[in-house]
Amino acid sequence: MSEKRYKSAYFMRKQEKEDLKEEVRRLRSELTRLDPGPQVAAESAAIRTTIRQQQLGIANVQSEIPPLLQTHPLYSRICLKKSWEDRSATLLAFRDKKFKAAYDVLYSIP
Repeated sequence: MSEKRYKSAYFMRKQEKEDLKEEVRRLRSELTRLDPGPQVAAESAAIRTTIRQQQLGIANVQSEIPPLLQTHPLYSRICLKKSWEDRSATLLAFRDKKFKAAYDVLYSIP
């Protein structure tokens, strides 16, 4: 007769503890294999560098724009007075001149 030998609760808990420790070891090794931490950090640094270079390029282009705008035919400095009637009169006086300049610019482009 093959009778199963009875295991005490102590030995059962000990065996379960060993099984759980082995599972923890296996899961930790799998986690280190799957962890993209260093790879993600390197990609993030590369993206930050690229973004910074693009921002510097945009700043460089923006620094070159103001002198070009001052020579543009539509550019003019307007000083408006406090009263609304004077403001309106000043803007209406500029209107025809600006429309003419804009028309000339648009139709001079081939």
